[in-house]
Amino acid sequence: LSKAKSGEIKAAREIASKISSPALKHWAIQLIAIAQAKRGDTQGAVETASSLEDPAWKADSYCKIAETETALGHVTSARQTLQEGVQIAASVTSSVKPNILLDLAAVQAKAGAIENAKHTIDMIGKDAEWKDSGLVRIMHAQTEAEDIQGALSTANEMKGMGAKGSAFLSIAIARVKSGELKAVK
Repeated sequence: LSKAKSGEIKAAREIASKISSPALKHWAIQLIAIAQAKRGDTQGAVETASSLEDPAWKADSYCKIAETETALGHVTSARQTLQEGVQIAASVTSSVKPNILLDLAAVQAKAGAIENAKHTIDMIGKDAEWKDSGLVRIMHAQTEAEDIQGALSTANEMKGMGAKGSAFLSIAIARVKSGELKAVK
């Protein structure tokens, strides 16, 4: 990782390629890709992540690259990386698929791609709890962006009373913090 952080990507990749444990190798490659993204080298980060053979690791890496891009203000690039990540996630067959889709949707929402995020949540299937969990994450991104009306709309899509109640509480707190509503004493 220190090689990747210092920009010595080729050396970092070479070290990672010698790791015998598949999980540790995937993790090392993911860390190299994230380090590249933090340095502003999105193309290199995606190239590094694309070398991962496991679609779950690859989709998760694309998600983390896009999250870094979003934090750096590269929203357009992040959205493209996320779309590629969602396409890769569609081929994941392991039990982590719903979690990866939730993470991708949350980052899509942070990047302002709310409709794409909701489509990603729909890829999980008909399970109301998973969908509500994803909608909660989307709603949180909307409140962070001060899109209260959008957050209210998302909260109204939730099926579970617990998720919906928690969402409305989060929205109320966001409204108080923004000064829109006065705090109740």
